[in-house]
Amino acid sequence: MTIAFARALHRAALIAYPRSFRRQFATEIDRIFVERVQCARQQSRLRAVVIACFQIADAVASGIAERTRRAVERWAWPRHSHAAHSRRSNTLTFDSIRDDLRLALRQCWRAPMFAALTIASLALGVGANSAMFGIVRGVLLQPLPYREPDSLVMIWSDNTKAGERTNPVSPANIEAFRAAPSLAHVEGLYSFLTPLQVRLGSEPEPALASQVTPGMFELLGRRPLLGQTLAGKSAQSGAVLSHQFWQRRLGADPNVVGRTLDIAGAPAPVPIVGVMPKDFTFPYGSMLWTTGFTRGTNVDLWLAVTRERDPRLVDASGQPNRSIHYFGVVGRVREGSSLERVRNDLAAIATQRAKDFPDTNAGWGVTVRPLHEQTVGALRPALLMLLAGVGVVLLITCINVANVLLARAAGRGRDLAIRSALGASRRRLIQQTLTESVVLSFAGGIAGLAVMVLATRGILAVAPANLPRLGEVSAGVPVVVFALALSILTGLAVGLIPAFAAANSQAQDTLRDGTRATASPARRRTRAALIVAEVALAMTLTVSGGLLLRSFVSVLHVDPGFNAEQLLTLQVSVPAKYTDT
Repeated sequence: MTIAFARALHRAALIAYPRSFRRQFATEIDRIFVERVQCARQQSRLRAVVIACFQIADAVASGIAERTRRAVERWAWPRHSHAAHSRRSNTLTFDSIRDDLRLALRQCWRAPMFAALTIASLALGVGANSAMFGIVRGVLLQPLPYREPDSLVMIWSDNTKAGERTNPVSPANIEAFRAAPSLAHVEGLYSFLTPLQVRLGSEPEPALASQVTPGMFELLGRRPLLGQTLAGKSAQSGAVLSHQFWQRRLGADPNVVGRTLDIAGAPAPVPIVGVMPKDFTFPYGSMLWTTGFTRGTNVDLWLAVTRERDPRLVDASGQPNRSIHYFGVVGRVREGSSLERVRNDLAAIATQRAKDFPDTNAGWGVTVRPLHEQTVGALRPALLMLLAGVGVVLLITCINVANVLLARAAGRGRDLAIRSALGASRRRLIQQTLTESVVLSFAGGIAGLAVMVLATRGILAVAPANLPRLGEVSAGVPVVVFALALSILTGLAVGLIPAFAAANSQAQDTLRDGTRATASPARRRTRAALIVAEVALAMTLTVSGGLLLRSFVSVLHVDPGFNAEQLLTLQVSVPAKYTDT
């Protein structure tokens, strides 16, 4: 890049400034640019290129800032806009930002205790909110790990006589639901997990199996990591392993497909036909019926539901069984249809079947829910309440820090008055004060990242294992970006009141008072209002937490109607060949 070319680019960048500014300062700015580039080129060509690019970028940014500042001043202070335009030192440039940063760091260095306490307070507030955001994002906001998850629905039988809306579906009703014109694909799964005894070597091991109709993986739109799914005719007699079970019991053997499992009660060894990816989870615990058959929710393997494995799928006449209800149903809404249309279609099918088969279908309706709501809908109120709670904690922290900064600004009143008397504009004083608060909050945000990681690990460690999607919570890049953005917004929020209070102070009165650092009546009223708001929010949060704790203690002391001391529960898995004895 030649100096002439760089100079031409710099002159073009100066167009970002207002015309009046260019007439007054363009020649001098151009001369300084050429001198700096020439001086840098004497050292190295690369340094000259870097200096030129930086100066061009600075010209564009400063020009836009100057235009914006003049527009704001013409709107907010029209009588003073002409005088403000003549002050070149008021323009927002990289140099002014750098100077404000240096001043803010010096102020923090001079008051280390104040800086440490402020950073610690903000770190706790930002870290707690970021941790809760990460959990809410992982559980509520992220889509389910399936293809086009928004079009998936969960279908249950509605027992209108008993008022129970979520009951398992019979095999015959699954076949009937497949005829709904608004559904493109319908598959079923056992509404409970099946405990099995699996033998891979000399010792058997308990495992949990989810038994699904062969096309379930195709409905969900997920491909296996190894092998195939259960859709093929030859694969329906096999098993698909979860990634966790494959790693834990088979050492992530890449040649696992084709090996066999000895399942207690099975007439023959079951071949392994595939392994699912690590991020695949199905079903979540909330997709199962509350039968109490098993407390586990981590699926180890999937088996196909076939007539050979479960003769109860058909009745004595060979037709799909209408009498037994133990299936959950997942469907995909056809493109162009809606959830309401699906509900209407399935309700019509249920009504017709109640007329055709009153002995088994009378009093049974249909409940349709989006799969995402079925999975995490029960957690949404609790998580949002916790998010609101930590939000109140951050608000209390902001009010507390703002009050401290307001008192600190009162102590620096003489310094700010001198700057104002020397020509610093109101905007410049606000910028300086805001810079200090943003520096403190950004440092609090960096420290808050550590708080966020520790808080997330702690919450996941004590959370019940059957809560859905907790394994998908992580402190990833979006959560880190949220934490840093929240820290900057917090800095702006806590610094606005002290900044405007400092900018609105009368320089003449402050200088006339000499070294006395007395707060004005308006500033005292502002601080009093902040204290009242802080105490009110703290009391609200404390009372709410106390009521919640009281309710929890009351639930723990509810009399179950029997003596539960020294009682144990156990679960026995009976092979299928013994179910009729």
